Amino acid sequence: MKGPPQHAVAASSVFDGTRLRDGCAVVIEGSCITGIVPNGSLPVSIPVRHMPESAWLAPGFIDTQVNGGGDVLFNDAPTPEGIATIIKGHRRFGTTSLMPTFLSDSEDKTRQALSAVQTLVGVDAGVLGIHFEGPFLSPDKAGVHDPGWIRSPQSADVEMLTSLQGGVTLVTLAPERVPPGFVPQLAGVGVRVSLGHSMATYAQTRLALSQGLTGFTHLFNAIRPLASREPGPIAAALEEHGAWFGIIVDSEHVAPAMLRLALRGEGRPMLVTVAMSLVGGGDRPSRSTGGKLPCAMVVARRATAHWPAPFSIWRVRCATACVCSGCRSPRHCVSRPPLRPPSSASRTGSAISRPDIAPTWWRSIPTRSGYWRPGSPARARRARVVIADPAHKAPLSHRGRG
Repeated sequence: MKGPPQHAVAASSVFDGTRLRDGCAVVIEGSCITGIVPNGSLPVSIPVRHMPESAWLAPGFIDTQVNGGGDVLFNDAPTPEGIATIIKGHRRFGTTSLMPTFLSDSEDKTRQALSAVQTLVGVDAGVLGIHFEGPFLSPDKAGVHDPGWIRSPQSADVEMLTSLQGGVTLVTLAPERVPPGFVPQLAGVGVRVSLGHSMATYAQTRLALSQGLTGFTHLFNAIRPLASREPGPIAAALEEHGAWFGIIVDSEHVAPAMLRLALRGEGRPMLVTVAMSLVGGGDRPSRSTGGKLPCAMVVARRATAHWPAPFSIWRVRCATACVCSGCRSPRHCVSRPPLRPPSSASRTGSAISRPDIAPTWWRSIPTRSGYWRPGSPARARRARVVIADPAHKAPLSHRGRG
């Protein structure tokens, strides 16, 4: 039986998720990447597509906080079809893997969302798991969440939150609003626990970190602010070397000075979009947000006047802002968030991202007019992606041709 067709995509520089390789090619069989080899080592029998000169071939974006896309909000359509539409909307702009994020809602809809993700995990490489943002949040920092759905956890919630098979479960909660033992109970079985929409004190945050909290959701937003006498979660996030924090770098949610402060800390940043339904779609506000247009959507619409693909440019601009603010590795912030669950006999506690699905990192490349993926090598000619190496102090750009 004949195996899947093999081909390669060559570029001046290939970023493999850890380091930059010059003069290499990505070898692809079917829909899987099988290796990265020097251009001179490619067998003559393999068809090769060459990227434009000076272009960088880089991993697709990973987004751990995606509420919607393609005119669909996950809360409005907690189904496999709804998730597929969201993924399609984001893939156009370079996000190749994501975690559908479910906002505080009814228990029935929450279970529907979990069931939909379970159906796609292991089937669609774009689905990494599920992010439950709520409902165990602080009413004082509800943000876009409906306060009517915010509640305390019950015993049945633990069983539900730990039931996903084969994917990652991320839970955003306010540690001061959950009973003692709840955080370690989730973390002990591999659930990623993140602090968000919280008024926790510094002491409460440190306690949660000692019990298995490993992340912070959209740092600086919907969280107790940094203060001289009560540093709160922000100080704890920035001084904890093993903690990851999501951050919205769109010039609206976080001021440049605060971004610079965050990047100088010990915590590990990752860029998130907190995208709603408009990504890859039209201008219809969703029902679950009460018809309100989130701030990030306003930024995207501003970008539309200058760029045909606002959210790919917006995500790349996030990385640009990181470069300008002193980030040493903006590519890691968009392509290597921590998705490996912590501690168990067969898992390490390190924040290695996506060790089991690394072959899908190059599934698509953002362009003005589309994306490249292994199944359609001819479209690779249209892509031109240049991501700056901070060591060279070169600007980050994003262009398409064709």
